[in-house]
Amino acid sequence: MGIHVHPRLKRWIFWTGVTAFLLISLQLSALAFPQPWFSHQARYGNLTFYADAEINPEHEAAMRQVVARLRPIELHDSTAHLRVFMASDPGLYTVFARLAFVPPVVPGFNLSVLDNSFISVAGVYERNEWHGGGFPYSALEGNLAQCIAHEVMHDYMVGESGFLRSLRLPAWKKEGYAEYGASLALIQADTAVTLSERIHIMQTRSMADRAREYYSWGLVVEFLCEKRDYNHSAVMADSVTLESAYTQMMEWYRTQAR
Repeated sequence: MGIHVHPRLKRWIFWTGVTAFLLISLQLSALAFPQPWFSHQARYGNLTFYADAEINPEHEAAMRQVVARLRPIELHDSTAHLRVFMASDPGLYTVFARLAFVPPVVPGFNLSVLDNSFISVAGVYERNEWHGGGFPYSALEGNLAQCIAHEVMHDYMVGESGFLRSLRLPAWKKEGYAEYGASLALIQADTAVTLSERIHIMQTRSMADRAREYYSWGLVVEFLCEKRDYNHSAVMADSVTLESAYTQMMEWYRTQAR
């Protein structure tokens, strides 16, 4: 015996489904093609930058720095055409962050499946004011080039590992490697703040537990790559755990402090 559904309920279900489909379609369309909200454009290397405000010399300098930072990384692919959307208006960034279910307080996010990265220019500068640039070679520093390079690194990592494989990777590997890759050029050229000194910052400087955890992930990946000669594939291997890698890093750090 079939279940009888009242015609009104049928119509309600139909139009609810249509409405949900349209809303999801609009959401995905806005995230995939946000260009109408960003009227300024610049191209550097394989990156196209879009901005909702006039691109000033400071922003241009950051764009050039991003290209310089990413060029030496193992995963760099000059044929990958990637897009970066820089929102100077906090309200505009908040709209896109919420569409992507990202907390607006986070100053940048990446949608690798669309090759799009979104940056809150005001959010990056605010982070710099909070932390005073006290966390070198990290997104916590509040450096525009660092933040952009970090998000673009996620595109390269997904391109290397594949989208489904990337979904299964632990957060410390994805975020830690993005931090490391975004800073690699500076780490290798500038010995003013060594890995050992930055581990000391992690241990002694006041910061929220979540920020300390995030900062440590970049240091752990840097330790594996720079002190143990791991490549990207080795870092992403299932056998490499955060607990073991962190322990090795701290044992190495103690030898440096003697």
